[in-house]
Formats: sequence, C-alpha cells, structure tokens
Amino acid sequence: MKRYNREAKGGYYTPSFLTMNIDSNEDFENIMTAKGVSERSEALFLHEYIHLLQDITSVSGLVNICVVVDYMKWATNITKQGVLKVPCIPVIEDGKNLLPNAQLKKICTGSGILKDSYGNPIVWQETLGVHLEKAGTIIDGEERKIDMKLVMEIRATNGNTYSYYVGEHCISETMAYMIENMIYNNVIESPSDFPYRVVNYVCEYFIPGFTDEPLNIIALCDACLMHSFSGRALYFGLNILKRYDKLTPEEIYDIMVSPQLLQETGVPQNLTIEHLLRIRKDDAVNQMSGYFTANYDSMITWTAQMLEAAYAIRMKNPYFMLEIARGGDIRNNKAFIDVLNEIGCPVIMNNQSNMVYIRNNNIEDNVHPPVLNVISQIYSIMNRDALEHNTYKCQLMDWCHKDFLATGQKDLTTDGDSCRYAPWERVREKDIQQCYFGQIWYTWGLKDVIPNNE
Repeated sequence: MKRYNREAKGGYYTPSFLTMNIDSNEDFENIMTAKGVSERSEALFLHEYIHLLQDITSVSGLVNICVVVDYMKWATNITKQGVLKVPCIPVIEDGKNLLPNAQLKKICTGSGILKDSYGNPIVWQETLGVHLEKAGTIIDGEERKIDMKLVMEIRATNGNTYSYYVGEHCISETMAYMIENMIYNNVIESPSDFPYRVVNYVCEYFIPGFTDEPLNIIALCDACLMHSFSGRALYFGLNILKRYDKLTPEEIYDIMVSPQLLQETGVPQNLTIEHLLRIRKDDAVNQMSGYFTANYDSMITWTAQMLEAAYAIRMKNPYFMLEIARGGDIRNNKAFIDVLNEIGCPVIMNNQSNMVYIRNNNIEDNVHPPVLNVISQIYSIMNRDALEHNTYKCQLMDWCHKDFLATGQKDLTTDGDSCRYAPWERVREKDIQQCYFGQIWYTWGLKDVIPNNE
C-alpha cells in the first residue's frame, strides 16, 4: 500500500493535506445535527478524524507537514516552462535537505499493509522478535546511521516468516482503530492485522497482558506520535514501561513523553516535548501559509487558526485523546465535541462526491475547502506516479459538475476533456475563474508547465 493515504475499510485520510474521503453516501453536514447519520458513518468519520488530530496535534504529524511543504516548494520551482518530468525525486545535489528528509520520512513511516505474493493480507500468528536496525541518511556529505528502524519479525498463519517495519503509519492506524472500536465496537468490518494491530503485537512481546486495557495502547500510540521517530520511541518506551507493575493510561503517556525517554532517543537535554511541539507548530503555520496566494487570505487565516487551536488543546490537556476514547458516541462525547468546535474539519468528501466542511467556532471568513484537495492532487502528480500515459483525471470533477449545476455556472466538466485528462490546462483565461485546480496551478507559476511521466 502507498503510504500517501491512511486507508481504512470505508475511507481514507490524506496526511498533511487535512482531507478525508468516506465511503458513505450520507450527507456529513448532518453528522452533528438532529438529523444525524448512521452509526456506521459516525464510526468511519471518527476514525478519519482521529487521523486529522494526529496530524495537527503531534510532533510527528507537524514535522511531516513541514517536510511535504518543503518538497512542494522545490518541485514546483524546478521549471516554469515546458515539460516537467514526474514524479520529481530529489537527489543529494538538490540540497536543502530534500533527499535526507525523504529518506528519513520513509524510515519514520515504516510499513503499511502486509500481503503475501498473491495479494492476500497476512494474518499474524506469533511474534518471533523485535529489534532496532541501523538506518539513516547522508547529511553534509557524511553518511550517518543509528539504531533507528524498529523491526518486528513475525510468523504468519500461512507458515511463512516476515519482517515488518514499525513506524508512524502502523502506530497511527492502531490508535485510530482502537478508539473507533472502543466507541463503535464491531460496527465496521474488522480490518487486517497489518497495520491495525501491529502495536498490540509489539506490546505483548515486551509486556504480556499490557493490551488487556485498550486505553494503554491508545496512550502509548498517542505519546509515540509526539516523537519524530515514533517507532524508535516505542522500542525505548516499552523497555522503560516493563519495569513497572501497574500504570494508568495517563501515567503511560507521561513516561512516554518524559525527559528520560527523550534522552534515551537522543533528543538534547534542554528540549522538552512541549518545546518541540511549539517549534513544530510554528514551523507548520509558517509553511502552510506559503501554499496560498493573496486570493486565498482566508485560507491562511483558517489553517493557522486550526493549527493554533490544535496546539492549545494539546497543551491544555495532553490526555484529550483518552477522554475522547472514554466519551462514547460522538454526538454525546463532550471531549470530541469540544475539539470539533475548536478545530472543525476542513474537507470531508463522501462516495457521491459531495464535499462539506465543519466550520469551527473561531473563523468567520469565507473559506475554500476544495483548495486543500487540489494541493493534495498536485502533490500526488509531483511526488507519486499519479499520471497514466501523461493524463490525469481531477478528483474534483464530479463535485465540480454538481456545483456548477447547483449554482447555474457554465459546466467546465463537460466543456472539453481538460478535467478528465489534463486539469492543468484550466489556466486558460476563460476557465480559471471557475476552476480551483487552474487557479492553484497558475498562481504557483506553473501556467506554462506540462507534467509528463513517460
């Protein structure tokens, strides 16, 4: 599975771009209203919303946002005219830590879905071992490696053995699944063992019985995401936690973000988790503002407010994720409702291409949620092999078609083939006022650039 999306049965969240897609035909504008949605849709929304919170309230999530923005700045400035070969993969000569960041990001992320040679999901049978493996990158011309990559060796029910790299992906998915299933037990079909139960297996290897209390896992995962290298933090943290007989989930979280663990993982002694979070939040606010031109001042205000609100929530109550997990269904979950009111939800798209957003209590300007989806798409063109024979269908095509019909505007989606095969062509003067993709492509200086993957 490509790490670009955090997938679940019934939806996915796109890290760094604050967007979620949910496999439901229900109107998510109603999710917190008297009309409501089904229990299944509530569960799907909760799972993806936890990923949003992981993205903007944790050190690892904020670091990832900054790395992605740095990449986008570089990729969109390679050329301003002619053909741009995609995907754009940095090399060491490009400087600006682009290659080291890409290599470290891959280490931080770890493995995703684990499948056999026939494409079937692997089913865990036993854990054979868990250890750290040396990994690193080239910094200032020197290759630097430390015990950084957490490896779990397992035997599957098919009799084969596999190595699985434990990182931010499986930690975030384990946590989201645990919270979802605590509140909406078995409402959604049970997912595969990898990545959704990986942390459970690692914990049981070190501390048998630790996973009997689901809140232990939630606290552990939440705290691991407060570290840049979540897998490394998990390994060192469990080696500290196993010295204790009985701990509350809050005590587990405190130990996992303690100065002791920071020093174990190589963080300078003068830094605390709170200090690191503030630095990364400030970086992310500054970096994300660079996406938006003067035409989108409200988006700068909106994203900055979300990140500031997320930081304030974490600082005021580091255990807010535990409170959400304990709070019951989202319509009656005070902790969840309080967070939603402060942060909102930027982009929710259902399987009928209906896009909505949940406005928070602190923003009054008109905002443009489709812009975040467009930026995510441009990233997929630049960084992933998203083109097919040099063509690309805009993900907003169906949404735009409905929006044009509803507002009485000219339907660009039926005016030529650009939306279906080359949305970057919508920079034309007659199209650009109606097309978010064309507006972003143009304002980023790409109006004369054509991506090519062949």
